[in-house]
Amino acid sequence: MAMVFADYFGGVGEQSATVWDSGRLVLGPLTVGDREPFPADGSPISRALRLLGAQADGGRDEFDTVGLARHRNTEDWPQPPRPIPDEHIVHAAAIRAEEIAVGYVDGWLTGEAARRLAWWRACDLADPTSTIGGLAALRDDVDAFDRMCHDLAAPVGGGERNAIWHYLDLDHRKAHLSREVRDSIAVIRDGRQRFLIDRAVSGEGMNWSSHSALLGTDRPEEIDAALDRADPLAGVALIGLAMTHPDPGQILPRIARAYAIGGDQMTQQATVATAHVARLHLTTSPEVLAHVRSRRRGNEADMDLWSFVPRRRLPWWLWRYELPHVLGARLHGWWLVLTRRAG
Repeated sequence: MAMVFADYFGGVGEQSATVWDSGRLVLGPLTVGDREPFPADGSPISRALRLLGAQADGGRDEFDTVGLARHRNTEDWPQPPRPIPDEHIVHAAAIRAEEIAVGYVDGWLTGEAARRLAWWRACDLADPTSTIGGLAALRDDVDAFDRMCHDLAAPVGGGERNAIWHYLDLDHRKAHLSREVRDSIAVIRDGRQRFLIDRAVSGEGMNWSSHSALLGTDRPEEIDAALDRADPLAGVALIGLAMTHPDPGQILPRIARAYAIGGDQMTQQATVATAHVARLHLTTSPEVLAHVRSRRRGNEADMDLWSFVPRRRLPWWLWRYELPHVLGARLHGWWLVLTRRAG
């Protein structure tokens, strides 16, 4: 049994396919969107039809075989860019100055989003003499910002001009899907590797000599790369991630990994990051708690875990340590009230 979906208009759209055999999933769910080339083994619907034995021979695809569309030639169909929110871009790519300029000139970014994105990236790199620093310095001068963007974008041509924007556009439109499903789409998987992970590995995403810049880290992939290369400031960036990233599910596994690496400084920084997540997100994880348990009691994580995480989710050993302090404080308070009344 197969479930297929195709939605195209004017060359823009997407298709997906899922196939089951006797209740067992054998394909998918696979999804391919517009501006994304089909993989070598065919589009999702072609692969589903092949598994069902319904696809014709001779290289014909599902559009010919089952009549999902009347027109094959999409070369002249317009595909105007849709502005992408800068809040999505900042987590999806370590974007460069000339890429911001192209995005603004070609319509992938609104002027306001481009100026804000330039400022965010300038904070990441903490170098006012860089191109991105110069672009960010013009964010309050709309005309000067526009001129500099056109100057930066003019030399960029060919397929490279919009490569990052095709990735960011598709990644944004598929943001409602899980990371695993999104990474099954070639453009998203390859774009994320090229424009985010590879740049994080090379250290291009952040200024790794600036504590203040690293405290603004909001891309988990930067932490992964820093821990892989044993960067001495990886723990500082981890604290920054704990303070800036909106999803604790992306932060806590990195904290657990930092604890596992060990060392006095890294462990202390992981403890501080644990406290920030507890205070800002009111949560933690079993893996992080297992590492916190091995720390000396009364540390930063203990206090914020007890104060901010629902206590029904806290382990017995933390209750055993904190409860006497709570009861003692309450008894002391009651004693003060009674002595004042007696006096």
